[in-house]
Amino acid sequence: MVNQAEEYTMENEKQALKAWQTKGAMGKVHNIGTWILRNPQRRDRFSQKVLQARGESYNGPLLLHVRNITCWSSDAESIDTAFELRDALDELSE
Repeated sequence: MVNQAEEYTMENEKQALKAWQTKGAMGKVHNIGTWILRNPQRRDRFSQKVLQARGESYNGPLLLHVRNITCWSSDAESIDTAFELRDALDELSE
């Protein structure tokens, strides 16, 4: 059985995901990045997909940058890394 604290955080998370869905492409990038970053196995699998798509000598980001309200340029960084990692994102969504 789920206790009240866990239920509250799950409800907050569901509301946050729904709010981001209304923000179009930026919301999709945020939700996908959040989904990947929440689990170490998903982070490792995504990083491996990036290296497979880009080659073992690739020296760029291995994970999506998720928007952060305290960082001024986090929206631009999110978009930049999503474009750079689009091959791995395409493979992940297949």
